[in-house]
Amino acid sequence: MGVVAGAMEGVLLSALGGQRVTCHVACPPMDLADLDACALHLQANSIECSMSKNYATGTRDYINFCISHSLPLDPTPTTLSRYIAYSSQFIASALKYLTGVHHFLKDLYPEFDTNQSHPLVKTTV
Repeated sequence: MGVVAGAMEGVLLSALGGQRVTCHVACPPMDLADLDACALHLQANSIECSMSKNYATGTRDYINFCISHSLPLDPTPTTLSRYIAYSSQFIASALKYLTGVHHFLKDLYPEFDTNQSHPLVKTTV
């Protein structure tokens, strides 16, 4: 890759297929209300395993794009537009890749939806 990734990029790349760490410590019981909230979150955000792998591919591509172009991961309208323009040179489905990016980064960057709907991004698509 040539460029050293920052902490956030390293964590995300690791989470998308890097190290697999197993917890060997017994987990304490949770409050049932907290457990119900966690289950509801998982149910609302579940996707098929194969779709998750496709989404991870798009997210890795976006992260590597940001690293190689010395851009922050923050999905601003300008960065998203640049990513689409760049990806479109190499793949036919840059917009599908952006869906994967959205899936993995929307919780880290709550403004993702707003930025993705920005006229700059829409006209690039």
